Amino acid sequence: MDFQTVASRQRVALVACPLASRNTIPLALPSIAAYAELHGYPVACWDLNLEFQEILHARGVPADFWNVLNWYGLESERECIMEELADEWAAIILRDAPTVVGFSVTAVSAAVSLIVAKAVKRLDPTVKTVFGGPECIVGWPRFIAKKSVDFVVVGEGEQPFVELLQALDQGREQIDMPAVVTKQSNGAAPQNAVNHNLDALPYPAFSKMALARYARNGRLELPILGSVGCVQNCTFCSRHFLHGGFRCQVPAAHRRRTAAQHCDLRRP
Repeated sequence: MDFQTVASRQRVALVACPLASRNTIPLALPSIAAYAELHGYPVACWDLNLEFQEILHARGVPADFWNVLNWYGLESERECIMEELADEWAAIILRDAPTVVGFSVTAVSAAVSLIVAKAVKRLDPTVKTVFGGPECIVGWPRFIAKKSVDFVVVGEGEQPFVELLQALDQGREQIDMPAVVTKQSNGAAPQNAVNHNLDALPYPAFSKMALARYARNGRLELPILGSVGCVQNCTFCSRHFLHGGFRCQVPAAHRRRTAAQHCDLRRP
C-alpha cells in the first residue's frame, strides 16, 4: 500500500532502534504493520538497528562496542554517535510524510529511541510519536513525561495501536483507551493490552523489511510467532507482565503459508 493512495487516513512509520542482534528481524515491526494495513493504514518499516550496524562496521568499530550492558544508559561515546545520526535517521523516517511514527522499545533501545523521537519532533512537530514494546510495561511514566513522546501503548500493541490511529482519524482531542497512555492521563496506570485470539492476527508483513540485508551466507531466517508468554511466573522476568499468561496459536492448514508468499529477497 502506497502512502499517496490513502490521503484521509493516518500514515504510519514503524521504527526499531539500536541495539539488538545483528542477524534478527525485529518481529514487532512486520507484525504491527500487517495488522495496521489489514485495517487500511499504509505503513513503512525502518530497522535503524540494521542501518546502525552497517554504518559502524564501515567505521571499523571494535567488537566490545556491542556489549549490551553499555546500552541501558548510554555512555558519552555512544550518545555522541547517536546524536550525530539522529537527524539523518529522522529525515529518512519522515521521507514519505508519515503522520504517526511508532517506536518498538526494549530496555537496551530505550535511550536511542528517545533521541530519535526527539529528532523526529524537531524536524516535524506535527507528527504524532507512539512508544510501545516490552520496556513500556514498566517504563511508560518515563516515556510519556518526555516532550518527544505523544502516546505510549502498553502490552500487545496491535489492536490498541489501530484504535489509536482510528481516534486520530476522527480528530478526537481526548484519547480514552485502557492500554494507551496520553499526556492527559495524569499518571493513571494503563491496562495491559492482550491479544486473546492469536489466530486472528495476520501473518507478519515481512515484505516491509529489507530481507536481503538480513541474509547470512545465503541463508535467511524468519522469526515466527507461535506462542506468547510463558508457563512459568519468574519474579525476575517481565514476560508474564507483558503477555498476561501463556497462549499459543492453533496449527491449522489455513495458516500454513510459505515465506515466499510474503517475502521479496530482491528488495534493496
